[in-house]
Amino acid sequence: MQRHELCQCFLCHSRPCLINIRALGSSGQRSIVSATDDQLARLRQEIDALDDALLDHVMRRVELVNGVVAAKRAARTIGRYLRPGREAVILRRLARANTSSFPTPALIRLWRELLCAMLPVQGPFSVVVGDDTIPLWDTARDFYGSDTRMHSVADGVAAMAAVRDGENEVAVVAADDEILIRALMAPSEQPISIVAFLPFVAMRPETGQRCPAFVLSRHRPEESGEDRTVLVFDADPTDALGDTALDVATWRRWPGVWCVEIEGYHDGGEDRRFSCGSLTATVLGAYPAPLSL
Repeated sequence: MQRHELCQCFLCHSRPCLINIRALGSSGQRSIVSATDDQLARLRQEIDALDDALLDHVMRRVELVNGVVAAKRAARTIGRYLRPGREAVILRRLARANTSSFPTPALIRLWRELLCAMLPVQGPFSVVVGDDTIPLWDTARDFYGSDTRMHSVADGVAAMAAVRDGENEVAVVAADDEILIRALMAPSEQPISIVAFLPFVAMRPETGQRCPAFVLSRHRPEESGEDRTVLVFDADPTDALGDTALDVATWRRWPGVWCVEIEGYHDGGEDRRFSCGSLTATVLGAYPAPLSL
């Protein structure tokens, strides 16, 4: 068998053909080893070149972000640089374009690192976590990156207060925190809004503990095209919702409080009110729907 035939066998089957090895004897084995080494060297060289190209693109992305920041400052429009809706659009597009075997959760994590690493360039950015439990902390760290400044406080209400007072830009709080939900309902001259839900993409259980969480911000939420709105009722809305075409995604119920997440984006206006038949709900915010794999 000629050497080029041997190489074809290796490439087709990802390992040397045992029949060919026996037929060729020791000299054939040496040829296979040499061909394998050459092939691995070429592949590793190509991987190294791709790594260099990836770094070049990352550095170019940094330059472009700096250009955006400079343009915003010149136009005096840099006030809002946290864009959870736009970030969700980017992540969905990339996830849907990924046709390789590379895990989508890992792909999302890569881009979250890219996005969050550049937030401090645009303005102050830090995250407060609504308690010190590992699941909530890891959920926040997954989404906001390894280099983001984070600290925890006693509970969700304290985290909300830290955002309202300007100490932190966003808070990550447990979604099932009844006391927090009641605090978010209360009228305020500086209302805090739910702007994201975590995890944005489900992680395998063996990668660690996560928990459902809301992200709070001083800014109003923005549409991403695939959203859910968080409503709170002070009376049972089952019948009222049943008379509408609204699609309910999640229910949470506590004494005298019904927290309902519905499909679609509903702003609620300045008074944060949403009419639903005979009932009126308080709009706590809206968030990009989690990525479905």
